[in-house]
Amino acid sequence: RKCVARTDVTLMITSNVDAACISLAAATAHRPLLIHRSQAVRLVSGTPLPDALALGARMGGSVATSGGIGERIREVGSVDEVTGEDMQSIPTDAVCVAVDRGGAGDIWYARETSKRPEATVLRVVYLPVATWGAADPTASTPTVPSVFECLDQSADVVITSGGGLIGGPECGLMIGPAAVLDSIRRSPLGPLVLASAATAAVMTAALETLIDVPDQVPVQAMWRTSSDNLRSRAERLATRLAAEESILSCQILDRPTRLAESLPWEVPSRQLRVVHREWAADGWANQLASDVPALLVAVDGDALLIDLRWVPPSDDVALLPILLRSGSMTPEVG
Repeated sequence: RKCVARTDVTLMITSNVDAACISLAAATAHRPLLIHRSQAVRLVSGTPLPDALALGARMGGSVATSGGIGERIREVGSVDEVTGEDMQSIPTDAVCVAVDRGGAGDIWYARETSKRPEATVLRVVYLPVATWGAADPTASTPTVPSVFECLDQSADVVITSGGGLIGGPECGLMIGPAAVLDSIRRSPLGPLVLASAATAAVMTAALETLIDVPDQVPVQAMWRTSSDNLRSRAERLATRLAAEESILSCQILDRPTRLAESLPWEVPSRQLRVVHREWAADGWANQLASDVPALLVAVDGDALLIDLRWVPPSDDVALLPILLRSGSMTPEVG
């Protein structure tokens, strides 16, 4: 209740995003369910969104057709784009599912359903990347969607992951009308899709921290680091690395960081491109990833790319010793 802080919606924590989609389709089994053909994306698990909805439809009592989509599940529109014609002949009791991928018109049902006060359409949006409150002003256009901005502007139910920028464990979050979510909790499917008590407790604690002291959530603190901070850190670390005999070169790059693969949301960043005199980049990266503490880097040809956006400033002191430590390291020699 504290995390939602609203009387019109409530929060349900599921074991994962798939479970949230499956349970929603099962709980609304008496209503036609529509998804746009251009938004048949894969969920975090790799499951296509229509498949997760179809599974829920079957569990809720819908009969599957030979085409593989539940009888009550309909795909509308084209695979290329969203148009104004996609809302034609939509039943007034439909459950319309959209995916916000950062492009114009992603919420394909929003404008039309808002013009139909007589309709009881349930508007659902899946957010692959989301913030809990307001979006960060340092983010480039398009702005990362906020759970509560979506509820205010276009959706009745929001589904997203508890991980990512929200900063909790990888679970599913479902925010929507109490009547809809309570029907899921009370259904036979409820015990199967709800997160464990431990996961729910960790997620709740993460949300409380995010609301009260957001800078104490590591991913939020890193995401909100200023460009000036990143630049000065990169210059300082590059100078120290270049002074090491074992380092052949160290360059500073200013590539933006993408928040999710194949999605447009990104923020400015700085990277260190480091080439070792003896160690091959692949072997070096693998060793760093398997060591304790671990350092995750990208490989760019013969160099490592260290994105400082995702390294907390407090870890800069430890960064060089981790990079240069040999110990038991026996990476492939280039």
